[in-house]
Amino acid sequence: MADYQGNLQNEQQTHRQTRGIVNGLQQQTANLQNQLDNANNAIGGLNTQIADLTNERDARPTQQQLDRERETRAASHERNQAQINNLQQENRRLQLINQGLTGGLERHLDNELTAYIIQNVNNNPPFYGRRG
Repeated sequence: MADYQGNLQNEQQTHRQTRGIVNGLQQQTANLQNQLDNANNAIGGLNTQIADLTNERDARPTQQQLDRERETRAASHERNQAQINNLQQENRRLQLINQGLTGGLERHLDNELTAYIIQNVNNNPPFYGRRG
């Protein structure tokens, strides 16, 4: 009976040791699961950042698009500058025409005014030197 009780005690001690090992392994497994969950959450956050950066990058114009836009603006600027130059030339031409017309009109008015004054003087001589 002593052998039986000794064996029983050995088995119980072995069982307790085994139970302690199993409990320790279960705790380690739970800790590893928490670390895995944390790592997965971190990976999810990084994937979100990567997606955001990718969307941001894709929303930016490409160098080719920027070059095309620059060329379009340069061509537009050249057209606008050519129109400005043409308008300035037309303005100068019209100013010269206006000066010519103004000068001609002034000469015409001067002649007309002079003729009117002469006619008026002839028809209505001045009163100075006259006695009445």
